[in-house]
Formats: sequence, C-alpha cells, structure tokens
Amino acid sequence: MKIVKDNRIYSSKECRFFDEKSIEFKILYHLNLESLSLKELSKRIGIYPQLLFHYLNKLIKMGFIIKIGKKYKAFPSYFQIILDNPEEKFSFFPKVPKFLKNFQKNEFYIVIGSPDPHGPFSARSRDNHLLFYLGQLISSFPMVKFDIDVINHNLLYKNLIIVGGPVTNMISYKLNTILKLRFLQEFNWNIYSEFSNKMYSEENIGIIYYSQNPFNLDSEIILLAGKRKLGTEITIKSLPLFLDLEEHFCAIVEGKDLDGDGYIDKIDILEINKL
Repeated sequence: MKIVKDNRIYSSKECRFFDEKSIEFKILYHLNLESLSLKELSKRIGIYPQLLFHYLNKLIKMGFIIKIGKKYKAFPSYFQIILDNPEEKFSFFPKVPKFLKNFQKNEFYIVIGSPDPHGPFSARSRDNHLLFYLGQLISSFPMVKFDIDVINHNLLYKNLIIVGGPVTNMISYKLNTILKLRFLQEFNWNIYSEFSNKMYSEENIGIIYYSQNPFNLDSEIILLAGKRKLGTEITIKSLPLFLDLEEHFCAIVEGKDLDGDGYIDKIDILEINKL
C-alpha cells in the first residue's frame, strides 16, 4: 500500500484499521503523544484500569506499543497519518540500508540469546522484543534461532544476524575475541576499538559489525550488540543512519535521551570503519 501526503510517498508492509471511536484508537492516540502509566491513561480515556489493561496487552501483542517500567508508549516507528478519510491509518516503516538489502539476498538466520540460563555466565537473554524493531527493516521472513540452537545444529557457517552481546548470546561470545570491535570481560564488558584504541564504558553504546563470517568466509554476519540491552536496542534503531553503505564496515553508536523522558531520541555515530 502506498499513500501520498504532502508530495511524499509512504509505504507500509501492513495496515491496521481502528475505528476512530474504538478504545484501541484512543490508546494509540494518547500514547503517540506521550508515555503514560495505566492509571494516567485510564483517566485520559475514561475506562476502568482492569478493562484498559486488557486492551494494552492486546496492542502489545500486535506490536503497536511497549511497556517500559510502569509506563506505556507507542513505538516511534508508527505514525498516525490522517488523510481525507480519517479512518485510513497505516504503519510507516523506515528506509532500509543498502547493506542490509544485499545481505537479505541469500538465506539467513536471526540469532538471539536463549531466555533460559545458559553459557559460561548462566545468563538469560531479554532481547526478544528487539525483533520487532529489526523486523521493520527486513522484507523477507528469516528463521529466528536461539544461540544454543545455532551451536547444536551447526549453523555457525550460515549468514547470520546476531542480536545481543557476549554475556547473553553465545554466538556473540564466540565472535568477541575475533572482531576488531569487542567487549572486554576484564573491564566490565566495556567496548574496545582496535581502530581508535579507545574504550567505551557507557551502557547507551553499541556495536554494529557487518563482515564476512569468520567461521565461513563465503557467508556474512551482522552483529548488533551492546554492553547491556539498551545498547543493543540502540544499534538496531541506528541502522537507518547507514542507508548508503554497501561494503563491509563496523561502527560504534551512542544513543542520547535529550529531553530526559527516559527514551532515546538521538543517535550519534562515534566511530565508523571500513573492513
């Protein structure tokens, strides 16, 4: 579906229609404006919290909103576009970087850490929700595998998009000693760059690494990893900053919360290097 508004063309992968008077519409309207708690949103809309909780869970499962702490917020990638017909609304998806398009030409797997305790640190991954952000940029339908399944089924030699750092994702852990941007366990998993000889300790910083797969040079990998979950999320949200890149590269990105509302609203590229 394509919509033209103000001489700009918008595309959507999926359309969801809500009646203007529906509770879902009212929820999305308010959460697009600001983050609200269940109690605050209940007062705005005028329905009991118990009933509102049901609709919020429904919209979370549909991928429209997210809960962070005690507050709910609509995903920033969803814009409510109101045309002549006020009931025609759609989801806007950002542009896809050239390198990601090229990567998708072959079969690939997205690898996330297992939610169960595993690996040398007995860690649980909580990166599943990040697949929503990544899914906006992927036109095909790849297989999603847990890191332990990639190891057990000997898939390391495949084209892989690895999500998460070396503590929670064992594929990231295996790559960590090989790559020129890496996490240093002896320094509380700070990020180290061989290119600049700098170390980054902040939790709002992450690595993007697009290269040949060290386990099979005929395949490729894309690593999206942060010191913590926030850093990994920032790497995925930063991908549209690299629209024109096609060749192998690696970068370090930093997210900033400029208005102090608890959400990242600006991403800077601290380093970018060709491989």
